[in-house]
Amino acid sequence: MSKLTRIGVVQTVPIKPESPRDDPELNPYSEQFNARKVRELTIEPNIAHFTQRLRRAGESGCDLVLLTEDTQGVSSWLFCGDRPEVQQAVAETIPGPTTDAFGAVAREFGMYIVAGLMEKDGEHIYNTAVLIGRDGGIVGKYHKTHLPLIEAAGVTAGDTFPVFDTDFGRVGMLVCYDWIFPEAAACIAAQGADMICVPTMAYGWSEDGGEATLKCRAADHSVVVAISTYPRQFWPGRSGIANRAGQIVADCGYDMDGMCFADVDVSAYRYDKFVQDLSISDLGGRLFLARRPEIYTPLTDPNSPANQTHSAKPHLQDRYDMAQVMKRVHEMWGYEGEK
Repeated sequence: MSKLTRIGVVQTVPIKPESPRDDPELNPYSEQFNARKVRELTIEPNIAHFTQRLRRAGESGCDLVLLTEDTQGVSSWLFCGDRPEVQQAVAETIPGPTTDAFGAVAREFGMYIVAGLMEKDGEHIYNTAVLIGRDGGIVGKYHKTHLPLIEAAGVTAGDTFPVFDTDFGRVGMLVCYDWIFPEAAACIAAQGADMICVPTMAYGWSEDGGEATLKCRAADHSVVVAISTYPRQFWPGRSGIANRAGQIVADCGYDMDGMCFADVDVSAYRYDKFVQDLSISDLGGRLFLARRPEIYTPLTDPNSPANQTHSAKPHLQDRYDMAQVMKRVHEMWGYEGEK
């Protein structure tokens, strides 16, 4: 008999102060910068904002709730790699105040939570997805492995794809840009994941592309995929859930502050209600046994013909020049250099 797991996905926009670059106490390049004010105007309001939505999900009987990337709303401060003292003052450890607050709700309702937050671990800053257990404790965490350039200016990339056991199946996580790369989802699925959770700030390169990516990441490896993203004006939300067959079974649509739910048999691997041929109904098993990893070496060759072609393009060389990247970070904050 199948066992259904209720998955909830939150779609909302974290709270951020208007024009922080114009406030000397919020601008990381100002001598008056005050990390306490960032906490008062951004981190603490977001903890309350997301906790309220977690409680709504708990009251709806969720077994797992997925939140967005950077639930604290502080990523732009952490891109400032040339201001390590600001990074250390703004980022939190895991466990820390944000995971403690989310963990209290997880414990109250007996549910799992996946949340995106910016983490400090020693001298390093990571863009992290954390899995909180039904008891409110930390089950595990994942560090974003693929960083957009402006993020790479201050954030350290992860280099592993951990998968964690829950009482309904094995769960892996990706963060935002990661899910654009099919290899990342493949690495998680290869470790026996039943579900991939993706906190993110964006749905995809386009709305059609985001929907196709959600469906394909699920169907490619016969895993359940859930994505929680920010909605913006002229930018789709479309947070949702796809089952192992790549069918979208829950969708937040364009709601600026909403939630969607699906009851899914996460551990079910057969599609008997779709087809009768058992070699097709266990499609995930069939595809994994048909894989030929010994011939996929071009994917791991850093000097492949495509890599050589693209690395020689002047416009990409300029874009990947970290001095130019830091210049864009400075422009974002209105910083013109040391006087």
